Amino acid sequence: IDDFVSTIVSDGLNDYPKELTADVVVIAGMGGNEILKILKNIKNIKNYKSFIVQPMQDADVLRQGLNALNFEIMSDIIIEENGKFYSIIRLISLLFNP
Repeated sequence: IDDFVSTIVSDGLNDYPKELTADVVVIAGMGGNEILKILKNIKNIKNYKSFIVQPMQDADVLRQGLNALNFEIMSDIIIEENGKFYSIIRLISLLFNP
């Protein structure tokens, strides 16, 4: 899988090398407000083709804030596991320009 996936631990995407691009960025396991903050602070948004976000809380706040940040929701599903429900949202930036 190392040939296909790069993983990093970073404060948002601030530590990701600016010259690299990504087909998909996954932001998961935090609140909707924090995800919005990460998306808002991306300096090189044109390097990222799409995003999958998984908010643990405030999913409604996240959905409402995406439009103001020029994101479009491509799919939005809710899954259930062990009696808990999780939102999985796939986004594209309207600023992405391949």
